[in-house]
Amino acid sequence: MRVKFGADGIRGIAGEWPLTPQAARSIGSALGQFLRRESGDLTDPPHVIIGRDTRPSGIGLVRGLIHGLLSQGVDVTDLGIMTTPGIAYLTRHEHASLGLIVSASHNPPEYNGIKFVDSRGLRLRREAEIEDMINESAAEELEPSANEGQQFSGQHLVELYIQDQVRLCPFKSLQRLKLVLDCANGAASQTAPLVFKELHAEVWVMNESAEHKINDRCGSEYVRQHPQDLIEAIRRCGADYGFAFDGDGDRLVIVDKDGCMYDGDDFLFVLARYFHELGKLRDETIVTTPMANTGLKKALSSWGIGTVPTEHGDKHLEAEIWNNNYLLGSEQVGNVIINDGHHAAADSLYAAMIISGIICDQGTLGDLVRPLQKHPQVLASTHVARMPPLEEIGPLQRQREDMQAVLGENSRVLAWYSGTEGRLFKTMVEGSPGNTLEQVQSEAVAICRIIQRATGSEAQEPTVLDLSTRNRVRSAVAG
Repeated sequence: MRVKFGADGIRGIAGEWPLTPQAARSIGSALGQFLRRESGDLTDPPHVIIGRDTRPSGIGLVRGLIHGLLSQGVDVTDLGIMTTPGIAYLTRHEHASLGLIVSASHNPPEYNGIKFVDSRGLRLRREAEIEDMINESAAEELEPSANEGQQFSGQHLVELYIQDQVRLCPFKSLQRLKLVLDCANGAASQTAPLVFKELHAEVWVMNESAEHKINDRCGSEYVRQHPQDLIEAIRRCGADYGFAFDGDGDRLVIVDKDGCMYDGDDFLFVLARYFHELGKLRDETIVTTPMANTGLKKALSSWGIGTVPTEHGDKHLEAEIWNNNYLLGSEQVGNVIINDGHHAAADSLYAAMIISGIICDQGTLGDLVRPLQKHPQVLASTHVARMPPLEEIGPLQRQREDMQAVLGENSRVLAWYSGTEGRLFKTMVEGSPGNTLEQVQSEAVAICRIIQRATGSEAQEPTVLDLSTRNRVRSAVAG
């Protein structure tokens, strides 16, 4: 059975092949051999930086990877629990050969994964080549290197990352800001509270324990659908905002004390205007994905700011930004990339720091995003029994055509199978400004029903998420 890279490295159920310690050892050995070949006759051995989120299954996976790497003469620095963007930052900062992240990001606790970044902190481009080497080594155990690699503790680098974020923040004090931080019982627990306290914000922290399940009824993806717990915490503490991170610290959702929720489109709007006014927005352009609300493009165009859409998925977002040296981009889920010469991956903590400073300097987040008028937009999803090519499902194509007759020619629909969440179908439906949210939701549910029938799946009620109404609690009650 071959190891197969998905949308973001290797991901699946922890304890099932290839996410077992034994398989991780084979993967580490194959990576080590790959790095030794790449280094040629260089005197210094290759160096890998590795870290993980708080899933208990990550301990064995990290040990397996390290064992395999050391056996091939590769030096390894183990950061322990660390965010994905933190590992990417430190891989770049330390000029390491490779960065490894043992994490399943925003997925439920039973999942885990292995993600790879290159020496620049960017997603590895040569996955196919490494995939082949891993599968070859799984079939035949590799001979160990004559010289075993050395293992180092990386706690000092975690501290370096925290201090660097404080140093790089353009706002040296957030003293007026009162924040609740939902750390998803994940890796951001090690970094976010310390950074905001160093910047003098008043901070309350929730869901920061590695003893509790990561992403379980907490964190950015839970808050997107169920913001009430965070809203109650904000009001109980007398805070201004709640910042919710995901398990590995690359996604961000913000909720204010009035119960309004802000996502990646809102962050892009605020950050684009901020960097534009400073004269730092290169080519006066930001990068988005197809999920971005049409209202964002319209609102930014009035400021002379253009948008470049790329394919669905944050690896495409990252590639577009770095290939063309753009400063800023984000997916709607809140993984903001700021290409400032230091950061490589989407770093929700760094973005949250800058947004916090803008709030302190310019006014409330609600006021800052008021010019951004979103089109009615929903995301619906349903689990499926199988995943036939969507282009072969005739009723889906007809439903798309019928939808435009109902919602207008400016409406949009996207449909795809998730690359990170198992057998899950998703569809985004966006209407025209004159449509109601209920109309858009009805069309999204109809698409999910078609997929359920076409895939022989259970006729379950699709999960529907409002992407356009900031005060979602109030809109749900009103509905």
